[in-house]
Amino acid sequence: MRIRPPLSLWRVPPWPEHASARGPVILLYHSVAKVGSDPWGLRVSPRNFAEQMAVLRTHTKPIHLNHLDRALSGGEMPPRSVAVTFDDGFADNLHQAKPVLERHAIPATIFVATGYVGSQREYWWDELDRLLLAPGRLPERIALQIGETQCQWDLGAASNYSRLQAWRDRRWKAWHEHDPTARHTAYRAAWQLLRQSTTAAREKALEELRQIASVTSAGRVNRRCVSIDELHELARGDLIEIGAHTVTHPSLGAIRLHDQRSEIMESKTWLERTLNRPIMSFSYPFGTREDYTTGTIELLRQAGFERSCSNFPGVISREVDRYQLPRRVVLDWDGREFISKLKTWFAEQ
Repeated sequence: MRIRPPLSLWRVPPWPEHASARGPVILLYHSVAKVGSDPWGLRVSPRNFAEQMAVLRTHTKPIHLNHLDRALSGGEMPPRSVAVTFDDGFADNLHQAKPVLERHAIPATIFVATGYVGSQREYWWDELDRLLLAPGRLPERIALQIGETQCQWDLGAASNYSRLQAWRDRRWKAWHEHDPTARHTAYRAAWQLLRQSTTAAREKALEELRQIASVTSAGRVNRRCVSIDELHELARGDLIEIGAHTVTHPSLGAIRLHDQRSEIMESKTWLERTLNRPIMSFSYPFGTREDYTTGTIELLRQAGFERSCSNFPGVISREVDRYQLPRRVVLDWDGREFISKLKTWFAEQ
């Protein structure tokens, strides 16, 4: 077992010799927290995040997302330029991430789904994790209506899920080839259907599942979104740009254009009214090419957004579509593994 020294004694690894100095790269984070189950790898531990930011400050040129946009339009782009972004607006972005960003003077853009601000609810994928993957007892057979699809899962022995079993399975990720229990199979299937559902259909299915699990909608504190006061504190100063991320975090490509317009405009209007500043950056929920359309991009232009971030890798050049900016997802890596990833990403530019 490798024992890491305290952060105060940790030395930033040197940049590999002959490594490319090209760029830029946009990084995608979600949450800075240490939790148990994390099926989609959204959390970076506070310790690893601090190491990653030390790497960025030592070996790269962190820049604001809008500065990157201007440089692509004709300005000078410093080598190894990196823009840091966060999706969703978790409260730990303020309490864990911002102090580290301030310490290293690293700017960031945080995209907030406004319908969750101030709510005690978890984001729906975290709630699904709590309902299906938390220790406890569920019926051996679960029947659930998700939109037009009638689902049925036989949990068998996994209906009674102990703390020890949950701890054993805590490293499972939804992209793994095998599921450790029938609960994980149900989670994966339900997540895919909920992602493609309307907000109303998704909420109806979650309420049905809450009743099956005999739990309330109150979420876990360490997975909540920011409150309004925390949003103001997050936006205070020049380091953090707040961007829009819709209201209810739907896959925009799966809903009608009229509903897309409402999600986009209402999130922008609410943020501008609440923060008293223009909101010029947007991020697509989920962000794959299936999660938005050419119609979505046109709606963003009409709404006055200047740029939008996606969630797939790609080369960022002067020819890149400003409404489909590719990003690199950051996982819970320590500093040494992170610098290895950066080296690869810069080389691909």
